Amino acid sequence: MVAGVVLFIVGLVAMMRRRGATTVERTAVDPATGNSVRSSSTDVDPPV
Repeated sequence: MVAGVVLFIVGLVAMMRRRGATTVERTAVDPATGNSVRSSSTDVDPPV
C-alpha cells in the first residue's frame, strides 16, 4: 500500500516537472517604414 502511494507521488512530480513553456520575443525595425515590429511565440510541451 505504501509503495503504491510513493509511486503515485513520484509519478505526479515527474508529470509536473516535464511540462514547460518556452516564449521567444523578437523586436526588429522594418527598413521600408522605419516602424518597430514585435513578434512573440510560445511553445508548450505536451503533457506526458
